[in-house]
Amino acid sequence: MLFYAVAAFVSFLVGLVAMARSARRERKPALAWVNGLAAAAVAFTLVDAGQFAALR
Repeated sequence: MLFYAVAAFVSFLVGLVAMARSARRERKPALAWVNGLAAAAVAFTLVDAGQFAALR
């Protein structure tokens, strides 16, 4: 079950990073910033979930 959740969050992270890069190339800084912030939140969630899983 944990592997599925990690795989889902990693796919979200990759998608958000790709969208942020695309927005930068299209010169849309606000959209790139929002996607970058969302990617950072997903990355934080992955790290936090990994630390929580390590404590179990």
